[in-house]
This record gives sequence, C-alpha cells and structure tokens, in this order.
Amino acid sequence: MQSLRLRVKTAWRSKKAKMIISLLLLFILMPIFLYACFSDLPNQSSEQQRGTLLVWYPEDGDLTEVVGLGLQEFEKLNPQVTIIEQAIPIDEIPERFFKQSQSGLGASVILIFSRNIPRLVSQGVLEEIDRKNLDLSIYNPPTLKQVSYQGKIYGIPLGSRTRVLCYNQKKLQVSPDPLLKQPPTTLAGLVERARKGYSVGIVSSFEDTFWGMAIFGSYLWDDQGRLQPRLDGWAKWLEWLKFASSQPNFILNRQRELLHNAFARGRLTYYVCNSIEIADLKNSLQDDLRVALLPQETQGKAAPILYTRVMVFNRNNSDNENSLGLALGKFLTNPEQQLQAIIQTESFIPTNRRVQIEGNLLPIESVLLQQSHNAVAVPLDDWEKLNKILEEGEFWYERAIAGEISSSTAAQKLTLYIQSGLDQEVRKIN
Repeated sequence: MQSLRLRVKTAWRSKKAKMIISLLLLFILMPIFLYACFSDLPNQSSEQQRGTLLVWYPEDGDLTEVVGLGLQEFEKLNPQVTIIEQAIPIDEIPERFFKQSQSGLGASVILIFSRNIPRLVSQGVLEEIDRKNLDLSIYNPPTLKQVSYQGKIYGIPLGSRTRVLCYNQKKLQVSPDPLLKQPPTTLAGLVERARKGYSVGIVSSFEDTFWGMAIFGSYLWDDQGRLQPRLDGWAKWLEWLKFASSQPNFILNRQRELLHNAFARGRLTYYVCNSIEIADLKNSLQDDLRVALLPQETQGKAAPILYTRVMVFNRNNSDNENSLGLALGKFLTNPEQQLQAIIQTESFIPTNRRVQIEGNLLPIESVLLQQSHNAVAVPLDDWEKLNKILEEGEFWYERAIAGEISSSTAAQKLTLYIQSGLDQEVRKIN
C-alpha cells in the first residue's frame, strides 16, 4: 500500500491566526476534555529524566509541526533531556532505520505506521516494550491490535486515520429541499443526491472501497479477531458500486489526485476521502468543508480500515534511551497533547480513550472519532496476509467492476484464495 502524499497549502491562514485560534480552543475545551490529564502526565516529582534522545518522524504536513511542538514541550518539562529531532520523508523511514540499526546506529525512537512493525521485527531491529512499563488501559482497544505482534508489544499508538464522507456545505445550502441540505446517511440517499445534481466521487480500488462490504454483512475477520472471510456481501457491494457508477453525477475513478482536486475546487459535492486529506481540503474549501459518517444501510454499518501511527524503539537502545522513549510516548498520548494534535491538524484521531470530543466545537474531529469506532483495526499478526489479500482482491475487483466476471465469481475467487492460505498454515502446524 502506498502512503498518500499531498501538498499542503497554507496561504489562506497565517501562523499567527492559527496560533490564536488554537489557544482559544484549548482554553475553551480544557475543562471538558482534560479531567484525567494530570493522571497521564509523566511523574515529575520523582527522579528527573535526563539524557539524549534521537527522534525520527515523518515529513507529513501539519503533523510535522505538531510533533515538533510536542517534543519541545517535553523538553521544557524535562530540562535535563536533549531531543535531537529529524523529519524524514515518510516512505524512507523504515529502510533508513533498518540500515542504520544494523550498524548499531539509527534513531532511538521513530514514528511510523504500524504496518511496518512486522517487517522491522523480522529484521531484528525493534525493541519489545515490557507491558509493566506501559498502562495499556488508556488506549482505545483497536489501536492496541496495531502495536501487538506475536504476543508482544512493540509500540505506543499515537494517532489514527481512516476514511469518511467529505462534502461541500456551500453546495448543500443552496438547495430548496431541507432534506438535501443534510448529507446522506444511506447508500440510497447518496445515489439520490447524485441524480439531483450533487456529484459524488469515490476512489475505485479494493482497498479504497473496503468500507462498503460490511454494509452488506461481509468481513475478513470475525468478532474474535480470526481471519475467517465471509464475502457474499462483497459481491452485493460490487453490484451496488457498478449500479451507482452508472447513475448521473456519480464518479467511480481510480485516480485519487483527480478526485481530490475536483472536490477541492468545488467540482464535486461529496467525496469519500482519507482523513489525511482533510488538512489540504480545509485549506481549499475553508469553512465549507464538512465531514459525515460513511453511508450505511439497515443491515450494516460502513467499516473502513483503521491506520495507526505508532512510536517504536531501536533494539540498540540503552536502558536510559528506552526509559526516555517511554516517557515521551506517554507524554504525547496524554489528553492535553492529544487535544493539541486535534486542534492543530483538524484531522487527528486520538488513541487515548479518555479524550472525548464535543461535536459542536470540533465537528470534523468528532465525526472522525465516531467513524474510527466502527473501523477495522487489522491485527498486526495478519498484516502481511492483508497485503496479499489486498493485491489479490484488487485483481478480482478490477475484473468485476469492468464486467469481465460476475461479482459473485469475484467473491468466490477471493474467498478460495484466502481459504487456501489458511489451509496451508494448518498443514504446516500439523
């Protein structure tokens, strides 16, 4: 899977204005959200932290600034700690970390997406985190699936992203129909709006449309987290996508950048976006940008994939570096810092379960948090399998959408592929 890389435009909002807004929001929201803040802050009354920590984090729009500010705050609280920080292109971090770690070098801690953990563990460059040193109860349970690998904890969940329905509020408000002034809550409502001229854009791929199969009762993982595919509903979802794309003003297209730019320029009313796109879209559409939960039906809710950014530790770290890294991870995930990230990025999904978001004050962030509660957090033990499933699923998805094979055949083929892999694992165990 390729990480989305979009340029972030900031001309419409000055740094000074952004800081004033952030401070005002923080002042207003502090008593609402931070009732548990002090229990999560690092204990400064005991032995002071001291030493040097090299931190790598991704060059990723507003998130880069947020991480930098968080590191500065940590240093202020721990004056005996020196943090050497380096922002690195997001796709380069895992490979560069592996190469330098092999030589006994590299960053003490790095911020990456959780999907990188299995490969780095197999390469022998990550340090396990002792459960006794981390209060796992403060984190949203789905995010813990994305730091746990082969029964061990290898990271601290910092923040998540997922897909939601973005829409242009300005286009809705011109409608004389009160119903059309609100975003749709169902698939039928989405098609109805397209027919009435409110254009819809969805990126066409197996992964980007993964969210819809759950609406028709399909899943890859059961309630116990076991890979047990049930894909009859995926065939129904494929049929719906083909039907919808044949309707006026409904666009199913493989080019994400094309749809992103069309929505940013006001040429689309609705766009199923990745939350990482919101910062750029906000710069273009300003207050006209709104987000809503993905459409659903009576038989099921949409379930997009949840992607979590995590902090992991170098296997070559000294005990003191690990201690500093843990203190930093706990600091970045306390309610105050998570709220700062929410305010600064406007698209941050907190991992600390004690952070509650008031929808009237932060409507976009509130919807993101709600959507994340029904998202699919892929267990790390199955992430390598998921990569293969996504590749195979894309193969059959393309053919079904193009009409080369039936949707039911595509579902059968993908089910057989997954099941054959599971059967091979059973034979190996026996």
